[in-house]
Amino acid sequence: MNGELITYEELWKRGDALVFMIAGPVLLAISYGVLGRRSWVRPYIVIFPVIQVLITGIIFQIFEHPTILRFQNPLEYLGNILLVQSIYIFFWGTFFLWYLYYKKTVVAYFNGEISVSESH
Repeated sequence: MNGELITYEELWKRGDALVFMIAGPVLLAISYGVLGRRSWVRPYIVIFPVIQVLITGIIFQIFEHPTILRFQNPLEYLGNILLVQSIYIFFWGTFFLWYLYYKKTVVAYFNGEISVSESH
């Protein structure tokens, strides 16, 4: 990081490894759902960034991760997270709700009505 190597121990001490351990299986499950045309995956695609930011923020606060986003008190931290999430929901969430639930080719893909080659 910034030209310095981070050791295995530092990844655990700072909480980074725990974030990767949580995010990895969740992303794998989302990939499985998309490739398998599972309708249950669509809400997870929309809310995954919200959950990721919350979990990462909590882990980084617990492990006192060295970040520029260090806050003096939990309410200040919560306020910042709520602001970030509100912006996310407005832009990302709105787009992906439309894309996953209203775009005809995507809906048809998840309903199994078209093949992958037809969706291009």
